[in-house]
Amino acid sequence: MSVITQNTNIRLLKVPIGINQANQLTFANINSQYTYFNSLNKKVLENATYVRESEEICFNANYDEVINYNYVMYQNESYSDKWFYGFITNVRYISNGSVGISFQLDYYQTWMFDITFKPSFVEREHVNDDTIGKHTIPEGLETGDYVVNYENINNQFTDLNVIIASHVDPVVQNDEFVGGNVSGGVYNKIMQGFKYYYFLNSSTSSLKDILKCIDKAGKGESVEAVFLAPSLSFDRVDNTEVDNGRVKETYVPKYLSWDNSNTGDTAPTKLRTLDGYQPVNNKLLTFPYCYLRITNNNGKDAIYHFEKFNNIEYDECYFGFMCTICPGMSIICYPTDYDNITNNFNECLEAGKFPICGWSSDVYTNWLTQNGVNIASNLIGSSLQLAAGVGGTIAGGGVGSTLMASNGIGGIRETLTAIYEHSFNPIQSRGATNTGDVKTSGNINTFTAYGMSIKKEYAKIIDDYLSMFGYKVCEIKIPNLTGRRNWNYIKTIGCNIIGNIPQMHLQAIKNMFDSGLTLWHNTATFLDYSQNNDIVV
Repeated sequence: MSVITQNTNIRLLKVPIGINQANQLTFANINSQYTYFNSLNKKVLENATYVRESEEICFNANYDEVINYNYVMYQNESYSDKWFYGFITNVRYISNGSVGISFQLDYYQTWMFDITFKPSFVEREHVNDDTIGKHTIPEGLETGDYVVNYENINNQFTDLNVIIASHVDPVVQNDEFVGGNVSGGVYNKIMQGFKYYYFLNSSTSSLKDILKCIDKAGKGESVEAVFLAPSLSFDRVDNTEVDNGRVKETYVPKYLSWDNSNTGDTAPTKLRTLDGYQPVNNKLLTFPYCYLRITNNNGKDAIYHFEKFNNIEYDECYFGFMCTICPGMSIICYPTDYDNITNNFNECLEAGKFPICGWSSDVYTNWLTQNGVNIASNLIGSSLQLAAGVGGTIAGGGVGSTLMASNGIGGIRETLTAIYEHSFNPIQSRGATNTGDVKTSGNINTFTAYGMSIKKEYAKIIDDYLSMFGYKVCEIKIPNLTGRRNWNYIKTIGCNIIGNIPQMHLQAIKNMFDSGLTLWHNTATFLDYSQNNDIVV
């Protein structure tokens, strides 16, 4: 090495930064950077010969004195006041009191304050706004099986009345039928050739007597149907709780509401935990890590994402019911203020059919044979479509083939990647038919909501992964180099940075971010993932 001038300053250091440069330290300015490195355990050589990046440093020290140092900082004072930083790659014994030190420049520390970031495709990073529902890009991670966090049974359809559809007014006096013929009625905009009459459960014995009298009077054919209907699904003409009366005609369906926040004492008012685990990252409070499952208890269910409700606090998941009176009843449950739709009928769920009652009349047998209204239709096809749609979301959501290099995210992510597709439907036979009778008898022919989530075991694994490597964002933007208390992870594809530095050095820095780089903001907590890493901007 030729001697230019004897005024180069060299420091051999022991630093926590690894030579793979998957983790780097950040500093507020050049002075704080210098102060930190200069404060470390070091061996100093002043007035050394000029140091070139491609050449070995000749250092006056014994081999055993410097073998444990892993880092070097040097300043060629005659030419500039800039400090260069590098990793010691080899220490070679030259003679007693002299060693040769080979090094590889630490491009990031050397040029940290000389580079400028331009908008780049950011694949992953720690976000600076973790509002629930803001980040929903699939991570493609294994979620395991799902568990029920809480159950909420709707009880609006368990109080039942008997309804008869009749062409005559069912009036009996002194055990004789005295009712006259009635004209048809309009129910839910549908013209019928009969009228509906209701009988409370407490008056079913008198209803049997009335039907006998009608049949005895030769008017048996006037009764079209006898069926059960939830008392809240229709209005009464007199609007009172009398034993029997006429169902009110209407041009619109009957609407009811259901506040799913009323989950009872066994469930939290907000779904802030997953199987008892409270996540650090709010992305776990979105689908597919947790969701709301509504079932009609007759072999059909639907999945709703908590984050799609207007109030993402999870304590206000509202549903509406639309009811039309007919044999077997027609009731749908639909989310309100969901997916930016006030009444989202596109994502409704039909109720199971309610029982048809029998009475002594040949006409009834013929009518039942012709209509068969107590049969669930196409449930198998609908359920398979639902399972296929949700399974496709999990399996196909963002499981990319992007190469992930030396920082270890590739290996970690491979371990966590989904192994198989999970069905979001319960394991049972689908398309159950003729179950309305037994479900009604058991008081479960209604809608039930289940707050579902992944198991605590998987929640902790995924939460740790997201804490370590941030969220998948897939956005063209300037990366978040700061914003977290202790560390920011950034992974780009085709990183765009500029700077008045050598092109080879610039490319090396780009490669770091394309491989994935964790920037640590506090030297005292470097590589300590147990630290709080909340948002500080």
